[in-house]
Amino acid sequence: MNFIRLFRICSFGWQGFRRNGWLSFIAIINVALTLLMISVALVGSITLNEQRKEVEEELDLTIFLKEEAQEEDILATANRLQERGDVKEVIYVDKEKALAEYIELNKGDEELLAISDEIGSSLARYIRVKPKVADSLKEINDFVLNKYNPIVDETSYEATRESINDFINASKFIIRISIVFSGVLTIVSIIVVLNVIRLAIFSRREEIQVMRIVGASNELIRLPFVIEGLIFGILAALIALLMFWLGAAWLKSQIPLYFPYSEANPLMLFTQYFGELFWSNMLTGILLSTFISYIAVRRYLKL
Repeated sequence: MNFIRLFRICSFGWQGFRRNGWLSFIAIINVALTLLMISVALVGSITLNEQRKEVEEELDLTIFLKEEAQEEDILATANRLQERGDVKEVIYVDKEKALAEYIELNKGDEELLAISDEIGSSLARYIRVKPKVADSLKEINDFVLNKYNPIVDETSYEATRESINDFINASKFIIRISIVFSGVLTIVSIIVVLNVIRLAIFSRREEIQVMRIVGASNELIRLPFVIEGLIFGILAALIALLMFWLGAAWLKSQIPLYFPYSEANPLMLFTQYFGELFWSNMLTGILLSTFISYIAVRRYLKL
């Protein structure tokens, strides 16, 4: 295909796009909404995965010790845990350190600080174990309960596991909802673009007939409609990026009103993942719209 022929095809495609007016606009908005939901799912998945990793990095197992446990037994237990290959760090907190942590934690509350001397002797001693990977937390917990049960009162494993499971389940739910909406909007976009191309073919049936009479090739007749789909995809991708940016900017202004202490910044996410968003939107929009247009041409344009 030479340059002149390609220019003619693109020119005919652009003219067809302009003729359809509102139909083209509706098709673009539908594809843009689909791309927007895909973008939200993409960024949400990446962000939640990173947050899950951060949460897992902060995970530890707190082993609360019985009051009658001997100091030498506790130190021996801590040393044995440190020797495990799946343990990153072991910290033993005695009553003195526990009291210091209590004072540091409540340094702004005068009432709680006033009773620090009274509760100091009742604070539990504990061993804090930080695993190298979160998956080894259960194995470490079982090891402690089985081997050192006589000096162990309880561990924080169950509470930690429930918190992590709640976070993971909430993350999966959000991603699934985004995927479902993306799927529904994709189906709607397919139907809309198919019908826009079908109506375009119908409205230009006399023009197509004339082109056939004067000897225009099937390629010259069909490809302009595919070019229309290509234009849908490019414009939809740019609009989806604009909508994502506007939404992120609006959320940034609203978060401090409802969550004053939150450091969440959706606009920063847009900037951080702009490259991924731009290319995923552009490629998905072009491939989706072009493919649908090609199917519509094959189905409705009989030459």
